[in-house]
Amino acid sequence: SSDVCSSDLVQARRSEARRIERMRAEAASLARQIRERLQANDLDGAAESLAAARADFPDEAEWTPLTAELETRQKARQREREVTARDREIRAELDSALAGARAGGAADSGYPVLESWIAIAAAGKRLAQARVQFPGERAWEELEREISTRRRRAAKQAMEEAERLPGMADWFASEA
Repeated sequence: SSDVCSSDLVQARRSEARRIERMRAEAASLARQIRERLQANDLDGAAESLAAARADFPDEAEWTPLTAELETRQKARQREREVTARDREIRAELDSALAGARAGGAADSGYPVLESWIAIAAAGKRLAQARVQFPGERAWEELEREISTRRRRAAKQAMEEAERLPGMADWFASEA
């Protein structure tokens, strides 16, 4: 009778050990799947899988570093989206202002080159603000090159027009 109880106890411990091993293997498999999704930059899929895995295996230590990595990548993706949106806004505003200047301009100063110059300066200020908010972004280097190119073109046009307009040559020379 004591041998039967002892045998049952051993059997129960082995069964429990196998169950724990299966759970660990399943958790490890889920962790691998989540890492693969992170590597594939499938952040939404990784978040869903991680939430499900946490629900099934709440005490698994592997979820903590995976959660940290997911959150870091999500923040980076959000920053990238914000930078892209700001870049597009600045470019769209600049393009619109320059198109308006060429068409006579909303300010209707009679000096489209002056209006272009003002639009380019405004884009430069918006870029400076974006750089403060999102420092170190490569997008700003490209946008700076584009603004500089447009500034040089506008300066050339301004100097050409300034030769025909009294008093403007000095102003454009001081701003260029």
